[in-house]
Amino acid sequence: MIWPEGYINQLGLDAEQQLNVDLPVIFQRAYIPTVAGQSIITLPSYVRSVLRVCWMGKKLEPVSWEELILLSPATVGGLVETSQSRPQWYAMHPTNPWDIRLYPTPNETFTPTGDPYSPILNENQCCISFLRDIDSTFADVTALLPAYIDRRSRKAYILWKAFAAEGKGQNLNASEYYASKYNFIVSQFKAINNYCFLSKRPSLGSGDLEVDNFRYPRPTLPTQFERTIY
Repeated sequence: MIWPEGYINQLGLDAEQQLNVDLPVIFQRAYIPTVAGQSIITLPSYVRSVLRVCWMGKKLEPVSWEELILLSPATVGGLVETSQSRPQWYAMHPTNPWDIRLYPTPNETFTPTGDPYSPILNENQCCISFLRDIDSTFADVTALLPAYIDRRSRKAYILWKAFAAEGKGQNLNASEYYASKYNFIVSQFKAINNYCFLSKRPSLGSGDLEVDNFRYPRPTLPTQFERTIY
């Protein structure tokens, strides 16, 4: 073997971290605990970006921290809890990347129980949808990329970095080839993933048979109607 096994294993972990940056595509949904009177919620460290926050089935509107200050001027002076009610908005904390603040301050305490993918929308929970890090050490298979993309992209990354390292086995031409291959795999997967949710094709029916697709009939013009251009 040209490179030690420990070095290859480390490159495999580095490849996973690079994929977390290049392919933020692992979608998950989870219930998060809330405490009445506390507006700051700390998310797990594997969360990369928040897509949606729901309170008892109702979507909360995202706002910037500056907009939150306009809604609650006490925010500018630090953590000052507002009046307690059903939250309507949320904002990402400007300095703590895994903290979000709900406004108004929650008036109920929720303990995560049940299935966050359940179709029931009025559960007593605070549900968050997000993109998360890839984690091959995690027991949950939903935290993994599909094998056909993970295996090929990880292999290309390892060979890219291994051939670029100085010493025995260095081959800059091979390193450049595998770097191009890695970037190609990532770009192809991004292109495929961009359209994975567009399986539903919107269409307009005639309105005669479909109740949900009703539309007004075409206008009927008089027989003597004509278009005059001056």
